[in-house]
Formats: sequence, C-alpha cells, structure tokens
Amino acid sequence: MLLYVFSSETWQNVERGYNARLWATSVMDTTSSRGRWTKAQRMPLYARGLIWCVETNGFHMPFVVDDTPENRIEESVWGQPWEFPFKIHPLKEPKHRFPCELAKLKWPVCQRHRNLACSVRGIHGVSAFQPNQISPEQWGQILDNMEADDDGTFPDARPIPVRVKSSRTKSAKLAFLNSLFD
Repeated sequence: MLLYVFSSETWQNVERGYNARLWATSVMDTTSSRGRWTKAQRMPLYARGLIWCVETNGFHMPFVVDDTPENRIEESVWGQPWEFPFKIHPLKEPKHRFPCELAKLKWPVCQRHRNLACSVRGIHGVSAFQPNQISPEQWGQILDNMEADDDGTFPDARPIPVRVKSSRTKSAKLAFLNSLFD
C-alpha cells in the first residue's frame, strides 16, 4: 500500500486544504517543479495520504486521493500560489493531531531512521509525491491512532495508465491495462 505524506508549514494551511477538500504543494523553481510534476503524475487515484504540519510538529488529516493532480497553479485556497492541486477526501478533521514523538514509537514508517525526515518521504517539500510503502495493517494502525475510519468507501489505489506514444501498440497496451481492472 502506498502512503503519500505532504508537508505544510502552518496549521492554517492544513485547515484551508481541509475546507477546500484540496491539497497541493508550494511552488518551486522551474527545474524542481518539472521533476515534481513527473512524480505527481504517478500518484494513483485512491492512494492514502497524511499531512505533516511543521508548526504543530505532528501528523493531521488522513485522506484518500480523490482525483489526479492537475498541472496548474492554485492561488485561491492558501493565500499564495501552490502547484499541482488534487482533490482529497479527508477521513478525519485536521484538528486531530498525532504528535511526532508518538508516531516514531508506534508507526513503522517513522522508525526507519532516527531523523523523521529521513524515514518518511514527503516530510520535506523536495520529496513531495514520493510514496512510502506500508502494509494495510500499518494504515489501519495510523487510522486507529488518529481516531479516523477508512470505511471501505474507496477501493485500493489504482495505477495511473501509462501514456503510449505509438498508435500501433496503443490498442494492445490499453487492452492490457483495461484487463487489470476487469
């Protein structure tokens, strides 16, 4: 199972994202944004996510990715430009915080290194859209600890179809990809 963690400098931005049912990343320089967009395109629909808040030093708002990221700038939600917005389905209000120190004790994804930023991809903006591999049981533990519920409304994450350049092989590849979902 893939877990995406996104960072927010402020609690207010977490709350704004929750209210808009939207998340995105801060705008970076052109080269970094290009690399980030490449990674964003690989984030599957229905992936699971968490928000890391620097200001509160904790995790907030487990969510399900409800739409694929868009290659655009969003300026109305956070009071400043953020890029690659995507819709989210929050599983818990953001006021519920799971502290960093408890996460290090309870969540295997946070125990890989002594430094949390080295353990969890997404804690720093440069690693946005890079997934963490966890088990369904670990996701369940995260939800239990955050008093949230992933009630099965959303299926497991679906892979993003690969863009095919050759029209000759396009129909064969599309048939294969469609067979994965039958």
